[in-house]
Amino acid sequence: MKRIFRIFMGAAMLFTASVAATAQEPSEGPLWLRYSAISPDGSTIAFTYKGDIFTVPATGGEARQITSNAAYDTRPVWSPDGTRIAFASYRMGSADVFIVDKEGGEPVRLTTHSVNEFPIVFRNDSTILYSANIQPSAESMQFPASPYSQVYAVSTEGGRPVMFSTLPLENISFSSDGNTILYHDVKGYEDQWRKHHTSSVVRDVWSCEFEGDNVKDGKFTKLTGINSAIDFKCENRNPVYAPDGKSFYWLSEQDGTFNIWKHSFDGNTDEQITSFKGNPVRFLTMASDGTLCFGYDGEIY
Repeated sequence: MKRIFRIFMGAAMLFTASVAATAQEPSEGPLWLRYSAISPDGSTIAFTYKGDIFTVPATGGEARQITSNAAYDTRPVWSPDGTRIAFASYRMGSADVFIVDKEGGEPVRLTTHSVNEFPIVFRNDSTILYSANIQPSAESMQFPASPYSQVYAVSTEGGRPVMFSTLPLENISFSSDGNTILYHDVKGYEDQWRKHHTSSVVRDVWSCEFEGDNVKDGKFTKLTGINSAIDFKCENRNPVYAPDGKSFYWLSEQDGTFNIWKHSFDGNTDEQITSFKGNPVRFLTMASDGTLCFGYDGEIY
């Protein structure tokens, strides 16, 4: 049985990973709701709209403005306990990582470097991973450029950040035990919004098993692209672990348009979940109950 829930804060929608998504009638025009992120319990969706962070119940209702500032606020990320939201804000001139209560209030600044810093994921309730190009490594860098960022960890109380990875790991998703991550790589410079990209620097999904505070000595496994279990040359990005850890979902252009795909580790089987045409699916996130949330044509599904 297909279940699609329309969220009346505009023309936003949500769908559950256990069912297939179907194309909907287009609205009058894109709302440009961006960087949607569903809370761990699946009850609330955070998103960026006109430079501020908003939330809306996943069951529908009125959107609530969480931040209000003349600067641009973007990229909300939920804490594992669902009580706080990390986000990036340009209110100090460059993008810094801030944290705020899910109900709103005064945000707290966690990072202070002059380069742009963007939150990626909470490692736990007290630690946030974020990207920034601060201390590039000769072993991990092809040439100096902003896309070649590193990943750092910072406490939710602030303080001195520590290196998590010298590699530019993007869209990190943790396994339930916290010892393995999924991410997509950055092989070279290419506009992140480009469609139909098939060059030698297409993004691919990897996993890394590691112990301790960083991935320096971790075991890296390529999961998509040439010479991998999913041997297809196209853009593959934004992986998210399924709650049981037996599969993952990600965005792929295998059919010519960014859509959601599922890969099962048992048997290495793949399944296409959405079949949108023309516009790409973006901003894939998942709740602990298996509910997927994503953006399409400026709206939230």
